[in-house]
Amino acid sequence: MPTKVTDVAKCVASIEALTAALPSTVPEATQGCNIHRLVTSVCEGDPYQTFNRIFDILFKEDAQCRDKDGRLVNIQRGRYGMGKLISYLKNVPWAEKSMVEAYDLVKLRLDRVIKELETLR
Repeated sequence: MPTKVTDVAKCVASIEALTAALPSTVPEATQGCNIHRLVTSVCEGDPYQTFNRIFDILFKEDAQCRDKDGRLVNIQRGRYGMGKLISYLKNVPWAEKSMVEAYDLVKLRLDRVIKELETLR
């Protein structure tokens, strides 16, 4: 059975691979998009609080994060969009205590993004 850190690393790798396969119908992000703005500005204390805050704003399971078709509105291609998110995810200290203790919630949030990316390709 993989460790929690290894499992999260596999999720990040899946997000990266699925992002590379996004069709051109997914909008290209600009420097002012929500992903870029949040990843470069949110710092909530420990790594989990920061991760949680970013993911709650971008990918929460509510109507504000979804379009009329039910798609997550903050999934955008390019270096300021999912590219920026992947860069952030690759630098999160997943082995840190706050992240390991919140593994179930972290995994749930990452899986939500993976599911959305799978739907969009």
